[in-house]
Amino acid sequence: MNTPIDWLRIQYAIAEQRDEDAYKTLFFHFHSDLIYFSRSLLHDIQTAEDVVSETLVKIWTMGPKLLSIGNLKTYLYRSVKNSALNIIAKNKLQDDYTLTCDRPIHTYTPEQELISKEIIHSIEYAISNLPPKTKTVFILIRDNGCSYKEVAEIMEISRNTVDRHMQIALTKIQKALPLIIK
Repeated sequence: MNTPIDWLRIQYAIAEQRDEDAYKTLFFHFHSDLIYFSRSLLHDIQTAEDVVSETLVKIWTMGPKLLSIGNLKTYLYRSVKNSALNIIAKNKLQDDYTLTCDRPIHTYTPEQELISKEIIHSIEYAISNLPPKTKTVFILIRDNGCSYKEVAEIMEISRNTVDRHMQIALTKIQKALPLIIK
């Protein structure tokens, strides 16, 4: 049984006590989800790992300033998003949002594995062709388990805008499905 993590205690332990075990808890809890999120924006695993590493190192080096962060999860995702967007802008990659991965990024349940590879590929293709902001909202909610409120904070948009992006994403993905099944 998983006990909830007391993030305020973790923040305090890292900021004031330089507690390595607390930092490891934070690191291992967020690392893979942040890399997946960063990779969804950058489409390059090495750059995504670099962005996440820099963000997590920044947490360790913040010292007492870390205590001024209200929501650690939101802060981490927003930092990764901003760093990724800065890299995209710097490299002028805004228009290149094509997923170039040979294997699925997701781990599927046995039920999901029963779905044909063609359908999975078509769904992932539909997701990869969503507008950039819609895709980011969809990934944060679906793959990273963020709430609408957290996504709104991370992306600095309203909850209604998050809801609208999810409606757009689901509509476009749903429209892709009849074409696959026919």
